Amino acid sequence: MIAGASSPEKTAASAKGYYSLVQYCPDLSRAEAANVGVLLFCPDKHFIDVRTTASNQHVARFFGRDSFDPERLRTLKRFIEDRVRLYHQHFKTMDDLNRFIESRANDIIISQPRPVKVFNPETDLQKLYEELVGGKARTPNNRRHFLQGIDDTFNVPALKEKLQRDVEVELPSIGSKLHYRYAFNNGRQNLIRPTLFPANEQKLANVAFRLGGEGVQLDKHLDKQLIVICGFEDSKTGDSSADRIKRVMADYPVKMVLRSDLSRFVKEVEQVAHNLRPAHK
Repeated sequence: MIAGASSPEKTAASAKGYYSLVQYCPDLSRAEAANVGVLLFCPDKHFIDVRTTASNQHVARFFGRDSFDPERLRTLKRFIEDRVRLYHQHFKTMDDLNRFIESRANDIIISQPRPVKVFNPETDLQKLYEELVGGKARTPNNRRHFLQGIDDTFNVPALKEKLQRDVEVELPSIGSKLHYRYAFNNGRQNLIRPTLFPANEQKLANVAFRLGGEGVQLDKHLDKQLIVICGFEDSKTGDSSADRIKRVMADYPVKMVLRSDLSRFVKEVEQVAHNLRPAHK
């Protein structure tokens, strides 16, 4: 039975979802493919995610070990995961999913979506993976996905001469250097620290207070502005976590930017940031 189908022990209300197989297909003309993952999309629950295999053993058994480049295949699977997880907010309708499927143009293809009842998206995705793919799935690296998404958003031509990268600042009060992923100057240096906040409420509060103290030190001793780009390990609690962080940051000289507002923030930086080097006369 396909995971997510109704069964006597299911008591929660179901929602309509769609699943697709992620497949390795080195020759589209032969239409031979090996399953390397599964994708689940449930618009009503605002959920989309993908599981892919940790190893390439199934592909090796299907096509032979000499028929593919293991590192390239790992990279292709990771790319699918990154696109789905980094831009999950853009998947709102079946048209969005179909456009993503049709955009695939390499050895990794995604099958046409099939309907499935969804009760618990995370659990049902895992069951689909176990039933249709099998083996150990890759473990998501939330921090890497978070940082890569930020880097992709900041990587625009308009910021090439305005944005500093990998900036170190020494705080006199503690006598040590702090590292910032980005910085820009608009008459004052703005230091950007991407931060993936933990799901645990106490740990989240501790991180927020630490950043608040850091912002005070930068403002008081160096006249610098701290900007925190906020992501959340648990996306389902992102809104409530953001509210808690806003309440903490309200008492500190720290600017807070949600990951969902990053594109708008980048546009703002484009407009106000000074060039790193003055234009030649």
